[in-house]
Amino acid sequence: MSYLSRSVLVWNDLILGAFVTKVNRFAGTVIVNGVPSYVYISNPTLTSELLKCGTPVLMQRHPRGKKTAFRLIAAKRGKIWATLDTAIPNLVFREAVRRAAIKEFSSYRIIGENVRFGRSLIDFLLVRGRKLAYVEVKSCTLVEKGIAKFPDAVTKRGLRHLRELEEAVKKGNEAYMVWVIQRPDAKLLVSFWEKDPEFSRELIRAERVGVSLLAYKCHFDGHHLTLLSKVPVVPTEDRQNHAGNAFYVT
Repeated sequence: MSYLSRSVLVWNDLILGAFVTKVNRFAGTVIVNGVPSYVYISNPTLTSELLKCGTPVLMQRHPRGKKTAFRLIAAKRGKIWATLDTAIPNLVFREAVRRAAIKEFSSYRIIGENVRFGRSLIDFLLVRGRKLAYVEVKSCTLVEKGIAKFPDAVTKRGLRHLRELEEAVKKGNEAYMVWVIQRPDAKLLVSFWEKDPEFSRELIRAERVGVSLLAYKCHFDGHHLTLLSKVPVVPTEDRQNHAGNAFYVT
């Protein structure tokens, strides 16, 4: 069952193509109506699991003057579409809070975005009564056998954000790290220790300090993106039998 009765985001201008290959961290080649073109990829760490040669992709057309003709929005893996644009999670969170569509944030309102805290800009500042809440939103696109994994590469920025959220809690505020999983096939989200053990260790410390860890998965049908259910976040080093445990965690 979805959190929202209607879509969070809607696209009416997406163009279908076939992915060919990446040419650098932020660009790739695609075939659109038989013609090769360049596409901008906002997430430089996307894996070959999502972007293989021949993968169907959906894109927005860039205005004239851009180095790339298109911006990558989504890719199809099997029968599901996964949105891949790193701007989408913040758009989803903003709209869901505005509609009071997420139970955990139904009594909050957004009073600031890209708010300075310490050495970082935190995505959202919310308020509930007299209580402030700092919220950092992260994108997750990597899912293996039902397990969403974050990060998919070393994230010094994410590590800094975690530490700033810990400081926010110590100063008497609420703090959240929220993952928007841009696909519907995740049963839980785990810290990807093999990719970034420092971030993973900090995630455990952050939770112990009082930073709330929340994750939500999405469904995209090629036009409409809907926020689906919350999934458990598992930051612990004991990662055995996660897929089985996910069915019993609420």
